[in-house]
Amino acid sequence: MRIGKTGVNPTMPVCHYCGETKNMIILTGYEGEKWAKKNGIPSGEMPMTVYIENDIEPCDECKKKGIAIVEVVSDEDHSFTGRRWLMKEEAVIRIFGKQPSLPQILQKRVLIIPKEVTERIGL
Repeated sequence: MRIGKTGVNPTMPVCHYCGETKNMIILTGYEGEKWAKKNGIPSGEMPMTVYIENDIEPCDECKKKGIAIVEVVSDEDHSFTGRRWLMKEEAVIRIFGKQPSLPQILQKRVLIIPKEVTERIGL
């Protein structure tokens, strides 16, 4: 990490599912200064909290409440559509119970699925 003019330039990521801050601090340094200036903060200081664009990991509290469902486009890049949901574990088991990867899904607390599947299950 390169340290910028504002030092280590810390920020806390915000959970995309509940809107609360996650229990972590990100030290952005010089990269944070560049991001802040690009996003209209002339001093280059990172805001106290920030949504990280492609962050799909739920916070610890959301992991306790359910499984994060993340929608992707069915192309070779599997790019994120930006749509995310938090689904109760019981619902995930009921819908995806026959999938061999179910134990991994329950352990990781994140399920990435194509847009066609989210449409089929009514999300």
